[in-house]
Amino acid sequence: RVLFVNSGILGQSTFAKFVREAMTFEADLDSSHINLSEDLTPAERLVRRALCGRVWPDHWLGLTNIDFGRYRAEYHAGLQAGRRMRRLFRTGLPDVLHFHRQATAYASISLMRRVPSLVSIDCTQDIVVDAAASRLERWTYQPNIRAESRIFEAAAAVISTSQWAADCLRRSYPSCRAPIHVMPTAVVVQGGFMAGGSIRR
Repeated sequence: RVLFVNSGILGQSTFAKFVREAMTFEADLDSSHINLSEDLTPAERLVRRALCGRVWPDHWLGLTNIDFGRYRAEYHAGLQAGRRMRRLFRTGLPDVLHFHRQATAYASISLMRRVPSLVSIDCTQDIVVDAAASRLERWTYQPNIRAESRIFEAAAAVISTSQWAADCLRRSYPSCRAPIHVMPTAVVVQGGFMAGGSIRR
């Protein structure tokens, strides 16, 4: 029994659809899927607006993320994922969890230590820290870095879409002991799908 948790934003919604379709060919897997952008209730929309609303417009007075907007958005993804998972868990825990991307695991660290969990990534916080225009902006990403560190420490394995992201993870989070598998995102082609340079049918 595998539960796939996907944030559903932008291209991740396409990936969620791909995973759903791919799992129909896996007879040995009983899969469930959570797409955090689907079937939003009025209460979920209110919580999202409250947590993700921007207080400080980016680049105003030359400053970005001063309102910890990135952390609040990532925390919201984890919080919503946790609530939706609890509804499913009334019938029992799955055997494996898959979080796509890492923000969806923000509120599930203790659960990840009980259920083997995969986390798939395409970058780490390095991508915003390296682009920060000031020391103050870099400091605002510290909560994200601490949360990400706990997620990687609890993961049973990490799937990275590139060697670059895998190298960033190893360099920035040496406490992560989980194996890292570099696996480019699969692309659907006629007659099957392409993964890692080969076509699988």
